Amino acid sequence: MIRPARPNHQKMIFLAQRRQIWVVFVVILISMLLVGMTSNITKGLASGLVIAYFAQSFFTFVAYHKTGIRARKQVVLYMYLGQMVKWLVTLIGFALVFIMIKPINALAVFVGYGLLQFSYIITIWRLKF
Repeated sequence: MIRPARPNHQKMIFLAQRRQIWVVFVVILISMLLVGMTSNITKGLASGLVIAYFAQSFFTFVAYHKTGIRARKQVVLYMYLGQMVKWLVTLIGFALVFIMIKPINALAVFVGYGLLQFSYIITIWRLKF
């Protein structure tokens, strides 16, 4: 039997997005304590985390802007638009980081980005179940 889709909880999604800033702060703080404040690894992790946070923030704002049965056609449109905006912000963010911040540890940038993406997966999974 097919179950109908559950409505998303817009307020909870926005709250979960705002809480992710604590993940950014904690990872940067741990990195600063372990390898030093001016380390290329710390700069790389911070850069990757900030790119992921801003990209996901734009996605959350655009994708969950409209909800409800009256806006059912626009919901899908805004999801696609939000994903495109997220990828655009991500690509521009990586380009700016690698052009403007020298020296930087490239692996740390991607690890920071991946850490926050993994954190988002866990957060959304917890909201859904």
